[in-house]
Amino acid sequence: MSTKDYSAELLKMEGVQIEKLDETEKEIILQISMERKMHICKRCGGKTGRIHDYRVREVRDLELRGKPVRLLYRRRRYVCPACGKRFSEDNGFVGRYMRFTHRTAEKIMQLLRRRSSMKDIAKDTGTSVSGVKRVLGIMPVSKPQRLPQALSFDEFKGDTGGQPFQCIVADPLNRRVFDILPDRTAATIQEYLRPFPNRDEVKYVVMDMNRGFRNIARTFLPNAQIIIDRFHVVRCCTELWKTSGVLSKPRFPRHRGGTSSAQASTARPSRPSLRRGSRRRGRHAPLLGQLVQAYALKEAFYHFMDAPDRLAASQRLDFWLDACDRLDLPEFGSCRKTLVNWRPYILNAFDFRLSNGFTEGCNNAIKTLKRVAFGFRSFRSFRARILLSLGAYPNF
Repeated sequence: MSTKDYSAELLKMEGVQIEKLDETEKEIILQISMERKMHICKRCGGKTGRIHDYRVREVRDLELRGKPVRLLYRRRRYVCPACGKRFSEDNGFVGRYMRFTHRTAEKIMQLLRRRSSMKDIAKDTGTSVSGVKRVLGIMPVSKPQRLPQALSFDEFKGDTGGQPFQCIVADPLNRRVFDILPDRTAATIQEYLRPFPNRDEVKYVVMDMNRGFRNIARTFLPNAQIIIDRFHVVRCCTELWKTSGVLSKPRFPRHRGGTSSAQASTARPSRPSLRRGSRRRGRHAPLLGQLVQAYALKEAFYHFMDAPDRLAASQRLDFWLDACDRLDLPEFGSCRKTLVNWRPYILNAFDFRLSNGFTEGCNNAIKTLKRVAFGFRSFRSFRARILLSLGAYPNF
């Protein structure tokens, strides 16, 4: 094999001929051309092999032997003798208006799947940030055609497209991101779901305690079981009393282990010991009694969340609600109201072991992507980067 043929094999570009190779300390410069052949006129459809002129086009390619490659493509322009139409020859390695080869664009697409900034991707491929944006802009971002059996809705702070919050739609059964919506409003989600032909085939909808999501699921996904994510139930019932009422009073004596009683009341599983600090404990006796009651309610709540099935969970929840009524701690009033209002959907979590865990993990990954990229102005670009980097795109 000649040197010329060997270099063409390295480029892996069909029909390309290398006319000259120059190598400097910084880069490799290749002068290339395409094999001459008959072309079809783009206006009248006639065949022509008549050359009108040559124009040199500079194109970037992937590195070769650790050096960036610059291609000087001597492009032929043909003329049709029948209609006089002038047009450039066909080639399979660079697109119209592109300043880098198709395989460079493919490399950019691969790097866009990583949580890297466009500036770093441009540096790794020897292109520009605008070139990387152009590749991202031509990526297909079509809407999926059918809904999966399970859907998970959640919001996240994206600050793009003029909206502070966006909505993520995930498939918790197959653990993939289904789509990203430009905002979290009911109108947007309704317009997104309405065209799907199989809305009645969705069996499960997982969400936090968001009334808007619940109402949409009832209306547009009529056969779906609404499941409240267990983590949000626990957080709702622990965060409320951790910073309110009894526990926001002056700190009690520390128990064995060095943890304050406020921390101990929400800790598991050991009961806080109050043997030390008896002198200080006397003046806090009324508050101490409330703390013990709050601790008992907290343990009863965790007992409810540990139930093995729906029947046991329903019985334990009734016991917890009754205890709330008897103890009458105002700090638990909001928590009790939440559990009563969302009771059937919370109990569904004991029948169907689905959660928003995967969706919350995706939200954390989106935050990382957004931070690395220093934010996004275009929602379309933001959506494409999310779907690329989280793996589900473009396998719709």
